[in-house]
Amino acid sequence: MAHHSGVISHDVIEAADGTNLAYLSTAGSGTPILLVHGFGSDAKTNWVISGWIRSLQSSGSDRPILAIDLRGHGHSGRPADPAQYRVRTMVADLQTVLTAAFPAGGMIDAVGYSLGARLITELAATLDANLYPNRGPEFALRRMVLGGSDGTPLLQGIDTGALRLALAGGALPNDSETRRVFRIANAIPSNDPAALVALLQGLSADPDLARRAPDPRQPVLLAVGTKDGYLAAAAHWANRLPGARLIEIPARDHLTAVPSGVFRQAATAFLE
Repeated sequence: MAHHSGVISHDVIEAADGTNLAYLSTAGSGTPILLVHGFGSDAKTNWVISGWIRSLQSSGSDRPILAIDLRGHGHSGRPADPAQYRVRTMVADLQTVLTAAFPAGGMIDAVGYSLGARLITELAATLDANLYPNRGPEFALRRMVLGGSDGTPLLQGIDTGALRLALAGGALPNDSETRRVFRIANAIPSNDPAALVALLQGLSADPDLARRAPDPRQPVLLAVGTKDGYLAAAAHWANRLPGARLIEIPARDHLTAVPSGVFRQAATAFLE
């Protein structure tokens, strides 16, 4: 779809398994920026309403921006089968959308939050190692911003039965991690509880998500709120990575860090 710089375009493409993948994009020149939201969010909430796309554009750069609705979220398809939610499937979705938006391939930067950050580290490893059948143009990740992530396994041990009950209006889950995931899943009224539970079941059974994230070799900006339980482990991870820098987002927790001006400004400067 043709559109002018600064204008957000909405498009849909089909994944390999037939799931619709919705994405937002802006025109521009230079290295594109891929934005990947976290569990229970979507491209509009995470990147438009929170001011991210405005911040990236107001820095004076005219770079194209691409923001996907992950399967199970936003305007993308919402499969009910847990087997359709695997790390490799969701990374392949990113590559499908990248190829649709940038048919020539090339260098990209990426920003991800929480589950989105994990998917970007997996994407970087995939592009390095070519683990997947190469179905199109070559992409390479230049640098990445990983928010709300410490590289450790995600979304493991969630009580999906208790979560499903709570999302249907029943009692809150007893354990704190399931309760935290419930608060995230319940934050956006248009979220589909059945799809999010299927996604959690699919990912929690996925051995790829049950191991540490692959260590990126690219320059990395890690960003974690000072009230986020991931902070200490993220600082430890940053020390292990050759090209990493950690910023602490003042007075923000895992749920409130995304719209922080401190986070947006640091990421924009890092990506320039």
